[in-house]
Amino acid sequence: MTDDGELSPSPFDRPLARAVAGAVFLAAIAALVAIHWEEIVPPPENASLPLEDAVERCIAQRSAEIEQMLSENPEMEPRRALFLDRVAGMCQATAGSGNALPPPPPRLPAN
Repeated sequence: MTDDGELSPSPFDRPLARAVAGAVFLAAIAALVAIHWEEIVPPPENASLPLEDAVERCIAQRSAEIEQMLSENPEMEPRRALFLDRVAGMCQATAGSGNALPPPPPRLPAN
């Protein structure tokens, strides 16, 4: 109580406390929106491609990159089969479901 008989204001009635409460409220709303964003704004129907298409596109893209790399570096030509054999496993692991086995390790040349 103050000297004139009135109750002292609560610390929760001060402007800073109200600003903190407002910030906490906005943060909670932002967290809920972020968690449920896919339910609030569904992705377009054509955005999800079948898994096989994604893997086949990856294989085609990586094979083209390997062919370009080999045309720029002819000394890597003996490793063409190794590079192309590993493309399917790599694409299945990255663009696919992730359940594929990793590509085999490179073979060391025999001495």
